[in-house]
Amino acid sequence: MNLVFDFGAVLFTWQPGALMRQHFPQLTGQPEQAAALAHGLFGHADWHDFDRGRMSMAEVSARSA
Repeated sequence: MNLVFDFGAVLFTWQPGALMRQHFPQLTGQPEQAAALAHGLFGHADWHDFDRGRMSMAEVSARSA
């Protein structure tokens, strides 16, 4: 049996720009920069494959290096 949890906008407020500003302050001085970084990460095909369970974290990390 598999259980699927949808965390974003269900269990917490999904704010990718704020997440980028928190973890990458040196790259996100302006809100537009944070939004662009979030889009580059969360809009990438590898992220979608990881999110769908088609790619492991190890695979994503190896492809990102």
